[in-house]
Amino acid sequence: MGFLFMIAGYFVAGSYDRKGFSKFIGERFKRLVIPTLIYIVVITPFIGYVELGNKWTGFSIYGFLSDNGVMWFAVALFIFSVIYGLTRMIVPRPLPVSNRKQLKPSFINAIILILIISVSAFLIRIVQPVGTNVLNMQLCYFASYIVLFIMGIIAYRNNLFAKINYKTGKRWLIWGTVQDFRYGNPL
Repeated sequence: MGFLFMIAGYFVAGSYDRKGFSKFIGERFKRLVIPTLIYIVVITPFIGYVELGNKWTGFSIYGFLSDNGVMWFAVALFIFSVIYGLTRMIVPRPLPVSNRKQLKPSFINAIILILIISVSAFLIRIVQPVGTNVLNMQLCYFASYIVLFIMGIIAYRNNLFAKINYKTGKRWLIWGTVQDFRYGNPL
């Protein structure tokens, strides 16, 4: 799942650059929030009342917002996009590439990324252990989502995906596939 947040971060940066804050947020609202609201208003009641035979227990805003089901991903992505847009309003232009140290994909950088995610996950899970949720989002898993979303933005700004050579990409693909099968997540 984290990989999807990295890809989303990669495309968010370019989208904001082309559209600016208002159009960017409006487009994200149409693509992420409206489908989520349709899911909450149409699909969730159908599943709950028709398929499962649950009884109406009343209305609450928190309950309504928590009924996002599988659309939690879209809600999280919208929140990340709004935070990115607000950050870009404060820091309007990213640093020119010539003024920054050129990043390159490497094994060491991957290890550093893994360590950042691991420490962040540990700290988050102290206050949000596995199984707890806020608005149907298990925040204990968000360390990787946040870090990889930011990494997607950094990858866009530094053209990192184009800098991965064939040999390294093939090795990472094989390693990732083996790990997925090893832990019961076949492609």
